[in-house]
Amino acid sequence: MTPPPNMRVAQLILLESVLGTALTQAGQAKEQRDAAEERERLQREQERSRLAQPRRDNDYTALGLAGLACITVLGPYLLGHFALRKTFLLAPDSRVFDEEARGLADHFWADYLGGVTTIGALLAVFLLVRPREFRQREMIIGGVIAASTVFVLLPTTLSWWNEAEGKTVTSLRESAFPFAARFVDCASWEIEAENELWQNELWQVHLGQTKGSPRVSECNQVSVYRGWERVGSFDLDNNDHFTETITVRDVNWSEPFTTDRSTTIYATTAQGARTRMKPADVTVELPTTSGRTVAFNLADSAASRFEVR
Repeated sequence: MTPPPNMRVAQLILLESVLGTALTQAGQAKEQRDAAEERERLQREQERSRLAQPRRDNDYTALGLAGLACITVLGPYLLGHFALRKTFLLAPDSRVFDEEARGLADHFWADYLGGVTTIGALLAVFLLVRPREFRQREMIIGGVIAASTVFVLLPTTLSWWNEAEGKTVTSLRESAFPFAARFVDCASWEIEAENELWQNELWQVHLGQTKGSPRVSECNQVSVYRGWERVGSFDLDNNDHFTETITVRDVNWSEPFTTDRSTTIYATTAQGARTRMKPADVTVELPTTSGRTVAFNLADSAASRFEVR
């Protein structure tokens, strides 16, 4: 028996209503599940962010301490001066044979920048090797510091250090050895000269004492220096000692130069301009109290060619 048309319409309306209610309930249930999952996800992220906060705090603590160290200067300088000079970063120049010739001012900024470079490298490693989660900004900062260290600080440090070492090499050739600060010095004379490369050289003749000499007022040893390099020396015998007078002869001079006081000796041109001498052209004569004379050529003193007349 076929239901009346009105009954069929009512059934369809009821079915549609039930299905609509079911779909609505299903949608609401899904929205509730999605909302719950989102809340759980946010809670998990908040928890991970909370757990990562100490790492971020440590990042900014490290940044602050590094910045403070660089601003105060002393820390990086001491690091560079006492630690990095034993590394490739501030490797000593092999031509610097006396460390006391290194000037504090010449090497100060190279030492300081070497310390800053090391601090920057350590800080970059600290920022970059730790877990990245919730530290994207700190990772970017670490990358910038790493790039600045490698491409700016490192080459600048090497350049400044090499420049300072070059000044030291020049100073070892052109400045006077601090003889009086290390030995008994009765008299000293500086002779302005130049080598075969036309580089300035400061030769010196120092009257000192043989180790163990009994009388401190008399000098029985002559030492010849080229810059800070001791090239030769000669000791008198039989208790003889020098009179602290010197005579210097140059092949280009018409008359020798004699003096009994410490001074700087140099040549002049025909126009009176100060000029430097060739060590091979210079002969030094030092009289002794016994009437003898010790004579030597500056260049030959390196081969211990001292003549007693």
